[in-house]
Amino acid sequence: MENSTVNEHIWDLIAKCHTGECNNEEKDELSSWREISDENRRLFDDAISLLNDTANALTVSMLNKNMALQKVSARIDALKTAELLKAKKVKRINMMLRIAASVILIVSVGIAYFTWRNDATKYITTTTAVNEIKQIALPDGTKVVLNSGSTIKYPKVFARNERRITLNGEAFFDVIPDKKHPFIITLDNMKIKVLGTSFNVNAYRNNPEASVVVESGVVKVSSGSNSVTVSKGESAILDKNSGMLQKRKNSDLNFKAWKTKQIRFINTSLNDALTTLEKVYRVDIEIDNSSILNNKRIDADFDKQTIDFILNTICETYHLNYTKNGDKYLITGKK
Repeated sequence: MENSTVNEHIWDLIAKCHTGECNNEEKDELSSWREISDENRRLFDDAISLLNDTANALTVSMLNKNMALQKVSARIDALKTAELLKAKKVKRINMMLRIAASVILIVSVGIAYFTWRNDATKYITTTTAVNEIKQIALPDGTKVVLNSGSTIKYPKVFARNERRITLNGEAFFDVIPDKKHPFIITLDNMKIKVLGTSFNVNAYRNNPEASVVVESGVVKVSSGSNSVTVSKGESAILDKNSGMLQKRKNSDLNFKAWKTKQIRFINTSLNDALTTLEKVYRVDIEIDNSSILNNKRIDADFDKQTIDFILNTICETYHLNYTKNGDKYLITGKK
């Protein structure tokens, strides 16, 4: 058993027995080889020591990748130095170099695995302040626009079989298509599952309703044992108090106006129009006397105008006045 082929075979046996994969016949063969000479026993002991260092290095790599490689490399250098002092044992040096190459491969793979696993368990949480809107790119390239007072939590690296995040608040999603890795949003009372689409989710924790409006593609929305499949132009509405989940044709032209600041009113009651403006611009609009809005309807398009511009336009059109105090507006009739 002096040629390199036999040596490689012995190394395979040492590695298998070290991991508990040898059968009885292989154990006997390795034991017989080990007892042939002191040289074989030393080679066996050095190989086992090196494999043990590798196992320890893999554990260390979870905390410090560089330290792991340095530890194994130092062990290999020590073995090489010791062997170089015995120049006549060239075959044994070559054998240990093959072992060293195998160990470096094992450690590298192990480090890559543990790095992936550790990153996959690290989460990023992003929260927007009042009147703040933030754009986020998720690890898979999915684009998210997060509305005011919202929180999104997602892993630094998505899992192998799915892309799962959590949301509280409102966000617009443009999900990268990936049939093998469904995109899942977990909310307090609802779960949303998609493969690739764009849609808006409004699910503030304190609101009595949660909604999903689909702009493109198909989304599955579930709550408890109930689920609905929602397509382009449709919405899913969850009543949190009753637990009722319904699919409807979307009638809200301004479901994403909070993001785009593009607002359209078509024969809309002025009261409903003001409610929409409150949601889009995150302000409070009070009416001095509700009767001043009676029978007033509005047809108008606004494209990225300020709330002051819009309210001024409405008041001039319907002979009203408004006053402003911070984020609070008061609309009154003209005297």
